Amino acid sequence: MTDLNSRPVLSKLCVAYLSDASYGGFPKVNTSSTYNRFLTEEIHPYRQMWNLINNFYLSQNWQNLCDESLEEKLNLFGQNGFTNREVFISGDEVNKAVKRWREYGWFDYEMKKEKKLNTIKQFSKSFAMLAGFSMLSGPLPFIGE
Repeated sequence: MTDLNSRPVLSKLCVAYLSDASYGGFPKVNTSSTYNRFLTEEIHPYRQMWNLINNFYLSQNWQNLCDESLEEKLNLFGQNGFTNREVFISGDEVNKAVKRWREYGWFDYEMKKEKKLNTIKQFSKSFAMLAGFSMLSGPLPFIGE
């Protein structure tokens, strides 16, 4: 089972578009910062929206698909539309959701957040490699010795 947050960011966003279209369009909410959302006692509207998206993802049983199969399904649904809760959601409705996410700034926010996470992961990997290498190699000799 693959959690939605473990999926590539573009797959995550496509699930969000389909969910948005399925719910008839999410209302515009401010993303705030991760830190501000964490400090809020009540569930932040942006987090609430992602809870709905995650529930949609689970209701489709997509957690059991590999990344490639999920991508195929997302592309198919995005182009041809799909039926959810016995209601047909057209590809045009999905396109409106994509435009809404761009207009509201959610697309850019998620892409920037992913870039930051990747930078942190890369830094952590590099640090771990350096630490591991220094433990294996022992003290480094001075140049010229």
